Amino acid sequence: LKRAHALGQPSGPWGPAILPSRLFLRFQGSASAYVSPEEQRVLERKLKKERKKEARRRLREAGIAAAPSPASKRSGAALALEYLCSWAQKHEDWRFQKTRQTWLLLHMYDRDQ
Repeated sequence: LKRAHALGQPSGPWGPAILPSRLFLRFQGSASAYVSPEEQRVLERKLKKERKKEARRRLREAGIAAAPSPASKRSGAALALEYLCSWAQKHEDWRFQKTRQTWLLLHMYDRDQ
């Protein structure tokens, strides 16, 4: 199986299940290499992942750092404070949030938080 895959031959009677982008492009135009819709989605995801990886590699080689995400993450303390304020002020709009409750229980005696 590995040998057939390395030679660029289909790995099964229905064609390649998962191929690297170079081999996928070789079989893409062939009528004999049938790929089911599910396999097609898997291949598309793999191709997308490879393209992202290649773009990141090029940026890294150029010395450009990846752009930080615009949405800065708020601290657990800020989120918990907002949660408690919403409970105190807008009780009818308040909803239970297990992660906030857990954070509050874990940090309720922490003076720094």
